[in-house]
Amino acid sequence: MTKDRLTFRLTTDGDQGELFIEAIVGRFSGAGSAWFNLEAIEDQLAGFEACPISRLVPPRIQGGYYDSGELEEEHLFCSIVPTNSTGSLAFMIRLATPGRVSSACRFSFSGEFATDYEQARRFARELRALISQGGGSFVLYSES
Repeated sequence: MTKDRLTFRLTTDGDQGELFIEAIVGRFSGAGSAWFNLEAIEDQLAGFEACPISRLVPPRIQGGYYDSGELEEEHLFCSIVPTNSTGSLAFMIRLATPGRVSSACRFSFSGEFATDYEQARRFARELRALISQGGGSFVLYSES
């Protein structure tokens, strides 16, 4: 039996980077990516390390096609949200192929993964390390 798995990979080009996420949950899977200003990603990571995670404004990384500074088409979304008042959290993922791709080749994925504060902090640490190292990858929820 395969466990749910999130794989994060970052490639960089100067102060920009493309973040890839591959998600596998049960029999479902998806992959997506978006380009980001690396400093903008780093600015978001403190929210993933907060305790408690904000219920009103949960931390998130979101990217895709922008128009006049507004997200027009979402290709990648990851966030951690509280699921109850006892400290349980969920890692929310949404991935989609760009709309400019042929309609026969468009796909989307959305998944929710139970998580905890240690995994949230690990996500922030690992992604921060990839930014400082100029790229690489890490896995959360992998089979071990």
